[in-house]
Amino acid sequence: MQAMVKKILSYTLFPSTFLVGMGIAIWATYQEHNLIPYVIIITLAMVLVVFLGEKFMPYYKEWNQPRGDRLTDFIHNIVSALGPTTLFKWTLLGALYQVNHWATQQIGFNLWPNTWPIVAQLALACVISEFGLYWFHRLTHQNSFFWKFHVVHHSPERLYWMNAAREHPLGTLV
Repeated sequence: MQAMVKKILSYTLFPSTFLVGMGIAIWATYQEHNLIPYVIIITLAMVLVVFLGEKFMPYYKEWNQPRGDRLTDFIHNIVSALGPTTLFKWTLLGALYQVNHWATQQIGFNLWPNTWPIVAQLALACVISEFGLYWFHRLTHQNSFFWKFHVVHHSPERLYWMNAAREHPLGTLV
């Protein structure tokens, strides 16, 4: 019975935590609350769930054994979070917002379906985002120029919560 519960948890813990987090964010949006504290709390909760899940239900037990990589991964996360990748993402997001605003004025209607329910807008945003990310990720594996940046993502000897999103600090810029 315990093995069955562990198996079910291993498949449902992250998606259910994600859905609860999204539900809280959607609720906060409808309540017109400041989203920043919610995003911080949800993000920290997600990190904690992943950390605990990996600790008590690891995919490979040997991945739980430190290999002198924690400091490197911690520093890498700080550089990635505060470095050019994040700056570029926020700049791109702002530019896309401005393009949408300009195009809306030019053609007379909003390009984004902002009258849709927030859940439908979220679903559309996920589809658009994942479509672009998937094809760019494929390109980084097939193109030698992009691979030079992307290989950093595949460099860890073990996979755990702190290095799962590892990328070259300039990788997003190319």
